[in-house]
Amino acid sequence: RVLQKQLCELTRLVLKLPEVDGLLHRAGLQATVTKPEPASVLEVFVKAVGVVYGGLQVLSERSSMATRALDYIGDIMKYIKPSLVSKSQEGLQLVYWAVGCIVKHWSPLLATSKAQQLLFRIVDGLLLPHNITQQDKALRDSLHLYLQGLSVSASLSQSQGAYLKEQLRLVTCRYLDHFLPASPSVGIIANHPVLLSACEVHPTPRGAALRRTILEALCENFLQFKGHAPPPRLASALMFLSELLRRNSDSEPTLLTLPLPSLLRCLMMVNDPQGERRSVRPADLQRPGDGGRVRSPFGSGSGPHPLPQPQTHGTQERTGEEHRLEVRTPMNHTAHRLQLFLSCLDNEQVLCNEVQRFPAADCCISVQQERL
Repeated sequence: RVLQKQLCELTRLVLKLPEVDGLLHRAGLQATVTKPEPASVLEVFVKAVGVVYGGLQVLSERSSMATRALDYIGDIMKYIKPSLVSKSQEGLQLVYWAVGCIVKHWSPLLATSKAQQLLFRIVDGLLLPHNITQQDKALRDSLHLYLQGLSVSASLSQSQGAYLKEQLRLVTCRYLDHFLPASPSVGIIANHPVLLSACEVHPTPRGAALRRTILEALCENFLQFKGHAPPPRLASALMFLSELLRRNSDSEPTLLTLPLPSLLRCLMMVNDPQGERRSVRPADLQRPGDGGRVRSPFGSGSGPHPLPQPQTHGTQERTGEEHRLEVRTPMNHTAHRLQLFLSCLDNEQVLCNEVQRFPAADCCISVQQERL
């Protein structure tokens, strides 16, 4: 308690320093500091540095500001090392949160050649260590700061953009896997830290870029069949996808249709407990009168739709005119999540304007040929 009082007093004195006061004033954040509470003041100061840097237009001024910012934090990875090796969860949470604030609010600054080495050290030391069990709670609470900041830095870096994008993909895949439950759970997935990092009330280009990275990572690592065997935790991955769409209002068709190849493949390959088969033709994916536009096999509308009713064809033989695709009725959790996800995509703009350019029927036919 005495230490806390001393820290608050030190914070109050720091706020009176002309340079600190000037930064807060230039960033328009002076009024937000009402109490000398160390954690909140630290966050406001870090945010102020980022705002001031972002407002500079002259290259020499930006370079000078980047140097000053690095001087403010010094060799931060050295300073936080004792907290990383200790078993104090409170210390770990504070460290991950504080550095996460820097990664998020200084993301344009950390993309510069002068500061990107620090960003590399942060990623290697905090996000990609061999063992993360001890940091589980700290990572869960602060991961969104790192993913949001890394995404911006990767898009702005001129010299190391490709490397940063690869690092972002590695971090995304690692924690998608780490926090994804073995079986679908609404409570767990709704609070998945990777999902929370991508949620926005109003879509922005920066948020959309991160969601694209997450979708790519999910499709490449969690929706790929090996032969006929479904990927592990497929139902959980599909629930994650449906939550990601439901909690964002993206309207960019190229983003929304990105998972469709993998999802249609899942639709063709997934098995139900009874192994019942249904026949679906490529023509069934087209809306009558729409000029051959591809639509969701689950109908139209905004809510979940029933699965297509089986066609009565007598035999499963194929003719040259009619490529019937045998689809196992997906009535388990996995297919239910797939159904919900595709229903989210089923709107006029996406399916009528964009999806007709996606070779859905060809994809389905190729999958059926693989199964034969």
